[in-house]
Amino acid sequence: MTGKALAWRRAAAALCRRHGINGATFYKWKAKYGGLDVSEARRTCWEIATDRTTIRYRQLRGDDGEVRLRLRVLSAEGRRFGYRRLHVLLRWEGIWINHKKLRRLYGLEQLQVRCCGGYKRAVGTRAPMALPQGPNQRWSFDFVSDTLTDGRWLRVLAVVEDFTRECLCLLADTSLSGKPQQNAFMESFNGRLRDECLNETLFTSLAYVRSELKVWQRDYNEVRPHSTLGGRSPASIRPASCLPAASPDPGCARRRGRGRLGQKTQSRWA
Repeated sequence: MTGKALAWRRAAAALCRRHGINGATFYKWKAKYGGLDVSEARRTCWEIATDRTTIRYRQLRGDDGEVRLRLRVLSAEGRRFGYRRLHVLLRWEGIWINHKKLRRLYGLEQLQVRCCGGYKRAVGTRAPMALPQGPNQRWSFDFVSDTLTDGRWLRVLAVVEDFTRECLCLLADTSLSGKPQQNAFMESFNGRLRDECLNETLFTSLAYVRSELKVWQRDYNEVRPHSTLGGRSPASIRPASCLPAASPDPGCARRRGRGRLGQKTQSRWA
């Protein structure tokens, strides 16, 4: 056997190992299709109604293993995050990838978030809400209800600063009375609080609720990207001259809410 034939045989064996086929199968295919010239290959493509460019195409796309691994890790940390928010988190880590490609990888990893049904919207136009032009010009608050593992009900008072979307306070107790205040910022925030924190955790005690709320509040203010803020966190958009927000004034709920709500929450905060 000449050196050229031996080199060809070794190359054929390496090709079979690479594609996971048997050597006998390779030589059978070679005997059947190896003698095709250009005209015969063109006629074969015409017979099976296939474009020749499709037959000759070789995929150049990589496996993106590192990106897919990091995508799974970030999805495990934020189970209710969609591909848009994960795209922002990857950019923060220096991984720049097209959003359409990330959406494809997101679907291949089967990380889609299950969404609830759509809500009915009122017909007609409404006057737009006046937005604050600076920090601490307007606060919004609302209540969210949940249960402990022993069946007891608890309520969480949430306070949000409307300009920076910063969460100022999360107060959990078993007897916070009052009616929900309907405003856009708090309704959106309460949805995120319930979807990402309350629904993801089984609480065994009120102390555990308070500790988890502190952890989630810190992550919400300093780490979590917000689409309305251009993918930034509330802490990054807060002016440097603005001091960190303190606990809410006990009289704030009494002035803005109903009398009974203010009196009862006053005794809790005093």
